[in-house]
Amino acid sequence: MSTLARLILLLVLLGSAPAQVAAQLAPGGGDPPPPPPVSTDDVRAALEELLAAGGEEPEAITTGDPEIDPGALDFLLEPLTLEELRLEMSSWSGLLREAVAELSFAELELFELNSAQAEAAEAAAGGETEGEAATEPEGDAAAAEAEMTPEQEALVERISEIRETRTAISDRFRLVMDAFEAKGGDPTETEEYRAYIADVGGVTVDTRNWRTALLTIQEWAVAEDGGRRLARNLGIVVLATAIGFAIGWVVSLVVNLALRRTELSSKLMRSFLRRWIERVGALVGFLVGLSWIGTNMTPILAGLGAAGFILAFALQNTISNFASGMLILFLRPFDAGDEIEAAGTSGKVERVSLFSTYLTTPENRTVIVPNNKIWEDVITN
Repeated sequence: MSTLARLILLLVLLGSAPAQVAAQLAPGGGDPPPPPPVSTDDVRAALEELLAAGGEEPEAITTGDPEIDPGALDFLLEPLTLEELRLEMSSWSGLLREAVAELSFAELELFELNSAQAEAAEAAAGGETEGEAATEPEGDAAAAEAEMTPEQEALVERISEIRETRTAISDRFRLVMDAFEAKGGDPTETEEYRAYIADVGGVTVDTRNWRTALLTIQEWAVAEDGGRRLARNLGIVVLATAIGFAIGWVVSLVVNLALRRTELSSKLMRSFLRRWIERVGALVGFLVGLSWIGTNMTPILAGLGAAGFILAFALQNTISNFASGMLILFLRPFDAGDEIEAAGTSGKVERVSLFSTYLTTPENRTVIVPNNKIWEDVITN
């Protein structure tokens, strides 16, 4: 009998008693119909089933396959609420801890094998030193010390496989945390998870046996979560930076051609804009490349904002030079190639940077004058 049926029978049973009394007291009332046969065991079973159903804890829906396709994982995460995403984060955290524990036990086993092999080699070398006639050359003893057994080789391959699983879980765990934060979740709730992922990542190389160490490095270099991923990520960042620089170069060229048709700009301003549009384009491309490889940009942008706020107070004179340089570029008291006298010096204007003006004296010397000094002084052009 289902829970719903049991509850209906229970309610019918409880509600039938008042109806029976009313039927007996009413004039001409006949005998009431017999109540449905519901035993005490049926009522107890219905209540127990109801309590058991109400106490069931929700289960995570995205951790069934630790190597689920990231695109499919995004679709599964889309309809989830914050509470459900908290459950998903906890489940993925458990999977990651299991993978890290398995990896640690395998690395410990390899460490113990390397230690036992090193101790055996040292004991053998000590026995040969005490003996009067050593039959094995010293180079062969060193080779025997570093020789790798099939058990060690199998352990290295197993460690590489576990490491790939750990990285796959970490990547998908980050996607779950990103979805949680995108839906309004507090980033402080994911800080501990992200710190744990960063702490357990990486590769541990045991140098007691150089052959196992070399094999570990080789396995990491060809692994999807190792050298291949590093090379791919570096390529993406470099390509995005190059594309950003190229876009900035095209934009600066268009802006330069447009400003040449007006009388509102100088050579100095055009040169300044051309350089900095290219640099800003490269910086934007670099940041986009970091976001493409899965870097969490929130702390980076927050750090840049905090650094800019601190530098604004620490470099007040530098900011004053920057403001003076902007005024020189826009108000155009002089242009590139002009002979000027300002700030106690004279020469031909070569260019204006963010903070300084570059002059060439008649003696063919370069004089770098802070923009603030020039703007606050009398300028003779």
